Amino acid sequence: MEIKLGTIIGNRFECGQELGHGGYGQVFVGHDKELKRPVAIKRLLRSSLGKVDKTEIVQEAQRIAAVGHPNIVAVYDVLETADEVLIIMEFLPGGSLHDRLRTLSRNGFWISSSEAIRLTHAILCGLEAAHTSESGPIIHRDLKPQNILFDKNDTPKLVDFGMSVVGEVSALSTSARAISFEHEGTEGYKSPEQLQGLKLDHRTDLFNAGLIAYLLLGANHPFTDERFLFSQREMILKPYRKLPALDHQPLPKELQAFVLHLLQMEPGKRFDTAAQALSEFENVESACKEMLQERCIRLHDSLVAGERGCKLNRVNGQTRGQ
Repeated sequence: MEIKLGTIIGNRFECGQELGHGGYGQVFVGHDKELKRPVAIKRLLRSSLGKVDKTEIVQEAQRIAAVGHPNIVAVYDVLETADEVLIIMEFLPGGSLHDRLRTLSRNGFWISSSEAIRLTHAILCGLEAAHTSESGPIIHRDLKPQNILFDKNDTPKLVDFGMSVVGEVSALSTSARAISFEHEGTEGYKSPEQLQGLKLDHRTDLFNAGLIAYLLLGANHPFTDERFLFSQREMILKPYRKLPALDHQPLPKELQAFVLHLLQMEPGKRFDTAAQALSEFENVESACKEMLQERCIRLHDSLVAGERGCKLNRVNGQTRGQ
């Protein structure tokens, strides 16, 4: 099927500009002519799916659609032809968490600890919903800042469940079924068990949530070497590094303990479920509320070279220079 600007898909969705493309296919912005709303159209080419049956892709999209959680991207429709699958999803115009952090750090700043708490809470809420979905537990397996996007109201949402698997959420999941044509995850955001090629369960997502929480609260990846490059050796030799004190304000010990609990090398030493992690996090959040900073944090010189004076206000979860 040829898709170009103005193409009508399924007699309902009008295709707009291309947002991105890769070996898997393309993503377009589109318009739902019936409900008068913007959508994202993800096109998966049959040639990129490898041995995966299109039916599995469609079924997985249907499972994600059934979750219906504010911190997970909404799936509106799935269409298939002889050589491709088209997934119609919620359009998220707010960009990615990765882009936000990169923009701030380039200017010598980082998000406030209160904003880091808000984002971590949203990530755990999304994972809890996915892992306990009535249509079948969904494991993401590639959770990273690039896969956390924001809607027009600044609500963070987990996206790109195309890397996920469906299976029993148990200590030793042996019935997990791959539903994607990729399983490798992303360098720097792989759990220890993923690095070793072991079977994965929901606790691999909890480890990744810990990686992101550490990054948000500590302004650095927990497993980097002296050149600030990801190192598998660092993950093995220094797995329990404390979070750095940003802006000379050490984080509450309860918060540090929570993040390091998520980052345990052995899955059995992490929280049992996302629900358990979320419950504990809410307790920690309540206990640390008065100690959290609302303002943006100035990064240490060791993390960002150079000083850039700037008075910052927190506006809708972001920062703005004056």
